Amino acid sequence: MKIRNGFVSNSSSSSFVVFGYQFEDNLENKKAIFKALTGTELEIDEDIYETNGNFHNGLGELEDGIRVLHGEDDDVEGIVVGFVVAEPYDESGYFDKKCYSISDLKEKLKKVQEMFVGKISEPKIFTGTRAT
Repeated sequence: MKIRNGFVSNSSSSSFVVFGYQFEDNLENKKAIFKALTGTELEIDEDIYETNGNFHNGLGELEDGIRVLHGEDDDVEGIVVGFVVAEPYDESGYFDKKCYSISDLKEKLKKVQEMFVGKISEPKIFTGTRAT
């Protein structure tokens, strides 16, 4: 009988560590975040679920390791915009070994800070397990 020692991952979920900013989940913030990160307007639909789909799908993978996490599917309260510090690099669930200083992390968020001047406070570390 074979026994697996170590981390076992459910392929439909993925853990993460993100250093970033939290926003209240409302349409105004979704529109501002979408516009700041993509340069285009968020397509609004009468059905809030369709609008949320447009928000998620339109953001996709952003440059410089910046990610937007949103709601229950991403295991966060509200909307989080930040730098991905750690997430599994494949289906094994293991993380790459990385080391960042606080200065490094703040530098990664400089672009986000510039986009949302006056709307954000101190960055935080967010962890969780999101649906994949």
